[in-house]
Amino acid sequence: MSARSRRRHADDGFTLVELLVTIAITGIILSSVTIAVSMGFERTAEAERRADHSNVAEFTARYFGADVASSGADQTGVTACPGSGAVLSMIVTDGRTVTYQRAQVGAKWVLSRTLCSGPSVVASQELGSSRDEFTASGSCPGGGGAQCTLSVTWASGDGDFTLRGSRRAG
Repeated sequence: MSARSRRRHADDGFTLVELLVTIAITGIILSSVTIAVSMGFERTAEAERRADHSNVAEFTARYFGADVASSGADQTGVTACPGSGAVLSMIVTDGRTVTYQRAQVGAKWVLSRTLCSGPSVVASQELGSSRDEFTASGSCPGGGGAQCTLSVTWASGDGDFTLRGSRRAG
């Protein structure tokens, strides 16, 4: 091999045009991948949010119907169980009080159910939590056959629900 041939082989490489095309193609590919990954994270966050909303509704519904059915017709003098954010309180047939409460715990909003006897808490369950703020309201008037309601409204406007229940006859 001649010296000139060796020198030419050592100078082989990419031209400026080839480098610019490679950089442009790499930029297009990386931006596409970045957009796809970003959309994946957004969809995952949305799915988590909807699952949180669904869980709050499901776990609240598990208890609400039974609590209303066992509540007495006389609801005079009902006081909320200890804690903050009482949304709805009712006296159940054994004389204890059930209170549904809404509170912010750290970065989450929590809906809980507390059973108490006088000022003493007997049991407390978290019915669900979400990073989305929500408001809750409820009513349970006295009288036989009265219908009680509990409504939860998400600040995002997604997944609102209202539960209704009637007392047992007699």
